[in-house]
Amino acid sequence: MKYTFLLILSIVLLGSCARRRELHRLMDQRITTMAILPVQFEVVGNMPKKIPADQYRQMMKQQAQFLHQSLYVDLNQQANPRSRRKSQLRIQSLERTLELLRQHSISDSLSASMDPANLASLLDVDAVLITQVTYNRIMSNEAALGVDVIGGILNEKLPRNLPIWAARTGDLFVNTTLINKGYAVWSNRFSSRTDWNRPSQQAMQFITYRIARNFPL
Repeated sequence: MKYTFLLILSIVLLGSCARRRELHRLMDQRITTMAILPVQFEVVGNMPKKIPADQYRQMMKQQAQFLHQSLYVDLNQQANPRSRRKSQLRIQSLERTLELLRQHSISDSLSASMDPANLASLLDVDAVLITQVTYNRIMSNEAALGVDVIGGILNEKLPRNLPIWAARTGDLFVNTTLINKGYAVWSNRFSSRTDWNRPSQQAMQFITYRIARNFPL
């Protein structure tokens, strides 16, 4: 028990030291202002057959906007406020970012193909945070619920119980990168699963919380 406690304590201390080193390294970059660019959201896998393509694209656009907002909120309310006070990082409001992009006729999709350094200059910030999302759709909530019901029936009939868990409806992969003066100074990748009992917005909030917890500034 004693050795287990010492091992856990060592891991925590090493993680804390690594975070401080990362913080000091990024502080040397003199990043004091940051804008979160619109989220790029791509869907792959099994597309829904009963929903018109235009309607589904609009639904995915709303999902991207939700993640954008969730990321902004979590980064502003991250669990380690002392790091925020040390770095003095100011995150530009989403309204200001989107308004400046609109003034320059830059759509969400166009911003993804532009030079990040030019975007930072246009938005009057030191750095920009780029977020790319890939959602691998497996099945609908209705189909997943049906799979679980069938699994429950089989469990009652078979002599040995099968493992029970909610059937997966999709996998969410999120890549986030902090760009300063055209160079990637921090990046990370997070993932989560969705099922009929864990909708995509809940999975997104789980990921944005983890991004905020791991964000070095």
